[in-house]
Amino acid sequence: MQARAQGERPGVAEALLKAHPLPLLVVRDGTLRQANRAAVRDLGASLASELVGRPLDDCLHLDDTARVASLLGDDVPRPGLEGPDVLRGARLLRIDGTLQPVDLRLQWVDLGDDDGPSLLLSWTDREESDRLLSALQRTSQRLADTQRAAGIGSWEWDLLSGEAWWSDAFYRVLGVEPGTLAPGYTAFLDLVHDDDRALLRAAFRRAFRGEDPLHAEFRLGANADRPRRLLARARLVRDGAGRPLRLVGTTLDVTETRALEEQLQQSQKMEAMGALAGGVAHDFNNLLSVVLGNAELALARLPEGSDLDLELREIRGAAERAAELTSQLLAFGRRQALEARVLDLREVVHETCRVLRRVLREDVSLEVRVTDEACHVRVDPVKIEQILLNLAINAQDAMPHGGGLLIETVRRRAPSRGAPTVEVGDTWPLDKNALRCADEVLMRVSDTGHGMDQATLARVFDPFFTTKERGRGTGLGLSTVYGIVRQHRGRITVRSRPDVGTRFEIVLPAHEEALREPTPARVIVRPPAAGVTVLVVEDDAMVRRVLATLLAASGFRVVMAERPQEAIDVVRQGAKVDVLLTDVVLPDMTGRGLHAALAEVVPGLPVVFMSGYTADVVAEQGVLDDGASFLQKPFGSDRLVSMVCEVLARRV
Repeated sequence: MQARAQGERPGVAEALLKAHPLPLLVVRDGTLRQANRAAVRDLGASLASELVGRPLDDCLHLDDTARVASLLGDDVPRPGLEGPDVLRGARLLRIDGTLQPVDLRLQWVDLGDDDGPSLLLSWTDREESDRLLSALQRTSQRLADTQRAAGIGSWEWDLLSGEAWWSDAFYRVLGVEPGTLAPGYTAFLDLVHDDDRALLRAAFRRAFRGEDPLHAEFRLGANADRPRRLLARARLVRDGAGRPLRLVGTTLDVTETRALEEQLQQSQKMEAMGALAGGVAHDFNNLLSVVLGNAELALARLPEGSDLDLELREIRGAAERAAELTSQLLAFGRRQALEARVLDLREVVHETCRVLRRVLREDVSLEVRVTDEACHVRVDPVKIEQILLNLAINAQDAMPHGGGLLIETVRRRAPSRGAPTVEVGDTWPLDKNALRCADEVLMRVSDTGHGMDQATLARVFDPFFTTKERGRGTGLGLSTVYGIVRQHRGRITVRSRPDVGTRFEIVLPAHEEALREPTPARVIVRPPAAGVTVLVVEDDAMVRRVLATLLAASGFRVVMAERPQEAIDVVRQGAKVDVLLTDVVLPDMTGRGLHAALAEVVPGLPVVFMSGYTADVVAEQGVLDDGASFLQKPFGSDRLVSMVCEVLARRV
């Protein structure tokens, strides 16, 4: 209760005293002169008249009367110029003799009468105060814990005094230990990245003037390789007259959020590229099959060394390179067919490194470190070899003056149940942050080359991106590695520092299936083509003709059909068929359905499936699941004849 201005009517002061919700006592010369309704209630009286005229000492515990006397002293009363004196943990003495713990407040006031200054006593229930204080502390702690967990800090700037307040969480968001830095506008800007400081100043100026709410994203750390990103939001608080008083805001750490957004965009971009590659693969592979097939047929009819022979070999070589490029695009898009089996990754590493020792330059040393634990994974070994070769050749290119290449395998056990771990590091992509809940096998490839800066690292898996000079690469090597790893349900991360080196880490899910005993190699005896009839079912006329010609050139009899029903009619009419060569995707019926229909007429009919479509489309037909013989277009005559002979030998 504030002191009333000199000359205010006593009746008004008395009315305010009675209406005040807190208990109030007016004391003059150590005697109670007035008591409001709340004070009468707390002291256990029925009427104020039961209290008025009694000494103050009758209303307080003996120890507290001495404390009050000590607090007031013998000074001349000083009404209204100072705040109240507080006596915590005092005890009211009620009329019935019981005690009530309170926090007592004492203040001199001038009530405007002729008796001079009076001592005004008020109090709050101690237990209620403790309860409210405890609730406030709990709320404050919850807010602090929530801010810390969410990476959000709160702050406030007084625009009149220039003083600032930062929450502990805001200190931590800034990367500063709470209390070690005096809050302030200048201190804050000193922590901001040099390139973002001017933009942030301008945003604050607009917010101070009330032109725009503060909404600014900026980076911390002028020299950090990967500066953290923060998002500041604030609103301007005005007084009743509309004058700006202070800026109140929050700052959120959005580093991981932005990185995840970039990863999503990267993933979407790569998925789109993979979809594009898959979309054109079918037609492109059919065309390449025609080019390769006709080039081989023409070469077989010409004498070796002729001018036309050399030109045809150039055509065939170009078609083979185009087929390899298509294969890389499909690998990047995770649409290649996999011949996966359970094996020990250590064996693949050892076998591949034998080849690498012959391929790498003499000034590049190769070291292999494998764990003593078994590293069983379900993979296509050819694809894993492709990964290692790609990474090793890239590493060699990054060490033009020589260096070291290290290849490692590690078995990493899953954390105990209920205690998953999170991997956090300066790596790409960010799916490394996923919780590990199963055993994993790691394969690391590290070099001591020139490394990569952050701009290069951000695009390292982009298709067609390369830092090599023109003519020294397609830019599909690492994107192919990325696609193969993802197709094996794995993940790949990369660390790199300029002039230090690069490390790729590939993580594959461990497989607990026992390794099967290797089956002895089967010697396939090539049966005489004469008298062997192959039924070719292909809806593309050019591909159908070239397949028939290639088979006929190897001595096979060939029956052709464009559609499944045509093939079924041919067999039902009594045509002798020894093996079926069919496209997987056909009009009206799948290649698998066609084989089932023909097998009713010719039990045990051998089949070779072929397709120019991507692995995901082929997989939908169930062909790969059956372990059937499968040819991915384009393929040459040797591969075609070998596969047909293999299924025939299997029948025998």
